[in-house]
Amino acid sequence: MSLDRYTICPGGTGKKIKFCCNELLNDLQTIDKMLSGEQRLACLEHVEKTLAKYPDRPCLLAVKTLLLSELERDDQLKETLNRFDTVHPHNPVALAERAIQMASTEEGRAAVAPLQRALQNISGKDMPTRVYAAVGFVGESLVQDGEILAGRAHLLLQANIAGGTDADVMRLLASLIASPDVPQLLKQDLRLEEPPPKVPWLQPFQEACNLAARGAWRAAEQKLAALVEKSHNAPAVWKNLSVLRSWLADTNAAVAAWQKYASLEDVAIDDAVEACAIAHLIDTNLPQEMVDLLSVTYPVHDQEDLLGKLNTAQRAARVQPDALAPTEPGQPPPQAAFWILDRPMPASGVGLARNDVPIVLGQAYLFGRETDRKPRLEYVLYQDDRFANACQTLRELAGDALADADQQTALTQVTRLQVALTWNWRFPADTPPAHRAALLLQQRDHILRNVWTSLPNPMLDGKTPREAAADTAYRPKLLAAILLLQMARDEPQSVEDFNGLRRELGLPEIEPIDPTGIDVAKLPVTRLERLLPDKLTDQQLIDCYQRSVASMLYPAIRRLGPELISRDSLRDNDRIKRSAVYGLLARIEHDSQQALQHLENARQAASEAGESLAPWYVAELELRMIRGERDEFERVLNLLRTNYWHEPGVADAVLGLFQHLQASSGEPAAGQPAAAGKEEEIGRPEKSSEIWTPQSATAGQEKKSAIWTPDF
Repeated sequence: MSLDRYTICPGGTGKKIKFCCNELLNDLQTIDKMLSGEQRLACLEHVEKTLAKYPDRPCLLAVKTLLLSELERDDQLKETLNRFDTVHPHNPVALAERAIQMASTEEGRAAVAPLQRALQNISGKDMPTRVYAAVGFVGESLVQDGEILAGRAHLLLQANIAGGTDADVMRLLASLIASPDVPQLLKQDLRLEEPPPKVPWLQPFQEACNLAARGAWRAAEQKLAALVEKSHNAPAVWKNLSVLRSWLADTNAAVAAWQKYASLEDVAIDDAVEACAIAHLIDTNLPQEMVDLLSVTYPVHDQEDLLGKLNTAQRAARVQPDALAPTEPGQPPPQAAFWILDRPMPASGVGLARNDVPIVLGQAYLFGRETDRKPRLEYVLYQDDRFANACQTLRELAGDALADADQQTALTQVTRLQVALTWNWRFPADTPPAHRAALLLQQRDHILRNVWTSLPNPMLDGKTPREAAADTAYRPKLLAAILLLQMARDEPQSVEDFNGLRRELGLPEIEPIDPTGIDVAKLPVTRLERLLPDKLTDQQLIDCYQRSVASMLYPAIRRLGPELISRDSLRDNDRIKRSAVYGLLARIEHDSQQALQHLENARQAASEAGESLAPWYVAELELRMIRGERDEFERVLNLLRTNYWHEPGVADAVLGLFQHLQASSGEPAAGQPAAAGKEEEIGRPEKSSEIWTPQSATAGQEKKSAIWTPDF
């Protein structure tokens, strides 16, 4: 739609052109046509000529900054922005352009202040286009910087302004919610609290909420901060301060506010625990004892002798060739790679005990002679308590085929706590899948109860969980530490009993939640799995299940999904695809036999609904391969080829499955990590199992070295 005199001025004045810059209407219409035709250079020339005649007009400066930004003329943009700021210091478009520029050249957090000033200075109901764009731009920048709460809040604000019609921002939000790299606590909606009725500070509190609703979070935060004493530290005031400071990426102040809120007597224990957990997740100043991941380089005296020794050693297991990749860009891959084990590989995995499973101490990569480098072996391992023993083990296996190490290179660092809670196992090839799963659960239980409870924890001021359990002042923080472990329980194989851990430490157990009389839409995602499914109305059940799926909350899906498909009242509900529910239950089921039953149920539901059965046969094909059932695998494959090969995507899905299985064939059978949050580098030869901690990798973290970085 072309500009006319009743269009709001593009310069952020909040006035119609008729009452703001009527004499510029013809020029603005010309500029608008040039912008629509993407004639940026000609448009910039016209704007500069018009500015010479009408200097410092906000509408012209706004268009000029936009053009300079799109043309990437950074020096001119900086000069124009400085002028715009000087002559119109409160103009929302000028401030928004400054925010975009700072987010591009500095970081998202630095851009929050000018953006807040822009939002606060908007006059009228219409938000200038560039302010709207700045909200999203700063939000994306914050997410990329790892400021998840602030970034998501900005993206939600942009989505609300657009009424949910901006497809791009909705996709960003959906991908953020579904991301396994983002802790579940940081995905949930942080809602502002309503004040208690009839309090003397009700009016300024409500004014702060009104400011927050339109995005003026800094102004709202300042108004609430002034109410702390007047409200006598009311929980609603501190809760909203915590939320607003998180949205503003004011991290230190947010951490302090969450901790203060958690300490208040009138705050429910669930709310206090979640507040402590959020504070810990966003705290960037916690003291951490770090451990280096090293690459130790050994010159090779005799390459053939070394290969022979490692190939026959009982404490070395060769990595499959398909798992090898260059450690440095442009360099050849290693000629061979081995896992160095802490004990000989057992002859069989049938009946194998947990204490007899070999642990991977490190990974050894053998490189042949290169143009400018002699043969060498690079040994990748953590410099922790096992470092000396791991190096000695390699020397014993290699003998005089290796010279002394001549170089150590630090690849990355992780916390000592994370290393202590991580293990890599190498199973004998014949270990039954069900037995592997059982051993992994035993190991996780052992790590939780015997290792984690005895490690100094920065969340507990350096105390161990057992020490903190004896001090009631640490109860919310200790429960929060367990909650963070529990919320990592979002992968299919993990079924730890964290109430057992709570009982062992003398802490209250997590109780089920009766949804009767509760607005479950406001219930934090951390509590969805605690709902009593049979007490939910149909509408509540659907909504809670869909929230669980959106965030991939496996424990909640396991609890709500069966109830959903058991209700006759929902059998014909358009919002529920029964086959998909069964399929998801199969995907996250830790019992492979039960997973097969879910897939059979998915096919039955698909048949009743007139849907293709192919996706569920493809899923069964993968499961049969994992279970080592060759005959059943061939039966399902032949069935797919005979009946479904003509359906779109089926052949590609089966081919992709083969490629995935081939690529992963050389991995140690250690299972999936306890929670997401690690990069999976191309060519990484193994996966580790770990008890996830908040110090595990999260979104926005710097990428690791290209060399494999395993967790031992």
